[in-house]
Amino acid sequence: MLHKTDLSRVREVWYCAQEDKPVERRDLVKGYESGKDTYVVVEDEELKKIAPPTATATAMEILQFVKAHEVDPVFLETSYYVSAEQGASKPYTLLLKA
Repeated sequence: MLHKTDLSRVREVWYCAQEDKPVERRDLVKGYESGKDTYVVVEDEELKKIAPPTATATAMEILQFVKAHEVDPVFLETSYYVSAEQGASKPYTLLLKA
């Protein structure tokens, strides 16, 4: 990010409300608020352990088919485009016809 008037770089300042002073990025940790003003520190390794498998998935698995009236209309507000990978067009076409 640059300052519009002089094209100098802009820094993002992290600020500690309790100590009333800026803090360096190296002094930051991730955390979760477990109660009012009570936090639990969460390490990156812990987040990787609980990440759902779909976060890194490259394949779509069809678990079941449902009738159109069984789908909540809220899920139909956004469209998605799905296509087969190179070399997989015949099975994809078969699935489409089914």
